[in-house]
Amino acid sequence: MHSLIRKISEKQFMWFAVVLFIGSIVPILLLGRYNVMRADDYSYGLEVYDTWIKTGSFWEAVKCAAEHTKKFYFSWQGTYASCFLMSMCPMHFNFECAFVVPLIMIGSLSTAIYLLGQQVFVKWLGMRGKYSYPYIGCMFLFLFWQVLCAPSEGIYWYNGALHYVFMQAFMFLMLTAVSGIIWTDSKRNAVIWCILASLDGLLVGGGNLVTGLQAQIMLILLLLYTFLRNRKKIIYVAIPSFCFTAGFLVNILAPGNMARGSGFGGGYDVIESIMLSFYNAMVYMGEWTSLMVILVWLSVVPVMWCAVRDSQKQFRYPGLVTLGIYCIISAMFTPTLFALGEVGILRINNIIQLVYYFGLFSVTAYWLGWITHRTKYVQKYGVVDGAKDKVRQHGNAIVVVVLAAIVMVWVFTVDKNTYTGISALRSIVKGDAETFYEEEMERREMFLDDGMSYVIVDVHTARPHLFSDIDLSWDADYWINQSVTHYYHKKKVVRRVK
Repeated sequence: MHSLIRKISEKQFMWFAVVLFIGSIVPILLLGRYNVMRADDYSYGLEVYDTWIKTGSFWEAVKCAAEHTKKFYFSWQGTYASCFLMSMCPMHFNFECAFVVPLIMIGSLSTAIYLLGQQVFVKWLGMRGKYSYPYIGCMFLFLFWQVLCAPSEGIYWYNGALHYVFMQAFMFLMLTAVSGIIWTDSKRNAVIWCILASLDGLLVGGGNLVTGLQAQIMLILLLLYTFLRNRKKIIYVAIPSFCFTAGFLVNILAPGNMARGSGFGGGYDVIESIMLSFYNAMVYMGEWTSLMVILVWLSVVPVMWCAVRDSQKQFRYPGLVTLGIYCIISAMFTPTLFALGEVGILRINNIIQLVYYFGLFSVTAYWLGWITHRTKYVQKYGVVDGAKDKVRQHGNAIVVVVLAAIVMVWVFTVDKNTYTGISALRSIVKGDAETFYEEEMERREMFLDDGMSYVIVDVHTARPHLFSDIDLSWDADYWINQSVTHYYHKKKVVRRVK
């Protein structure tokens, strides 16, 4: 058995990771078939929906979305890119196409994670091995989507997911493009990367402030690195940095931000917000380090070791890199502490959790690179070489055992809602998803009935665990009731009391 395990190739491990990731994602996407509009999907797109119904013109709807964004910029919030895209919710044009929401969110973020990871692990850390990074990347994607802290707000809810998950995806793509500028030897490619990063920067600059602050920090660091190491590229990095910063300033200086801020309770001052950010980062990193995270981490460590041991990089500053990543994670808590005086908003936690896992994998690879590139004194006594031999001998066995444990824990965990893919499959098999969707379509028929101005809906008898439990209230003045009432031009919409 041991000899058979030792014969397993890196390519076979890679394909196992690919199949595991795809297999874990399929039920999540299939559950999207039963997805519907929710919460402020209605309020943000009211005017666009009315325009589409009246004119049937997509371009008129686009114009309306632009006007809506302008109005919101001066009256409510400066996130111009998010506001425009949120008002263009696909369900305004076809209510039954909500299945595209998880496709958009999972597709965009998975692509961005994989491409940025390729830059970090292959270009910046110099990993070797044709199949090493694809294995690591797919295992990371499996982990993230299965333990996502708020799937309802990061996968299925259009507005909430677009404002954070989608914008985080494009921020990662922007960093990928800037990294491409730094590492390419072609002037033509540098120009192409520069254009893509600049356009992306204008989009990300108009997104949420958590992602924006993170992007600003990273661009400053990349600009500094380019200035110190390769000044010929400085203009190519400076242009997208300027585009993003300009968009971000337009965002944060919006008149609507002041009006919106006055409606919320005050937050902490700057110093308190920063200090509390460091504290909360430690708390949440501990909370997000579950058994599955540890197992997946263990499954990639031997592969990382082998992939970085022949790297030409020096890995001189593991402590500084670790501190830097911790600071970036911490900074993501600062905007809400400063503006609202709180943390723990689930749709924001989704992207902080992502950055934590990405940082964990990156720091691990860096430390392994540092260990395998120790001083000549350590290498003289064979410490590193001996460790390399042990990894060669036992690495496959470790990976096989851990991968088996991952599958067992994922499939046989007592609470079937612990992991996203298993929970989605459970909701489909039990029929909860179909029942929920049928009841939503019955509500939709009443909303579209011009003869009904006063609509009373029944309580849902079933609901997939991964879908938001935010629903209409018995109180007609509840904000969701008001949104639906205005959207369908009714006099009153309420939910029947249980």
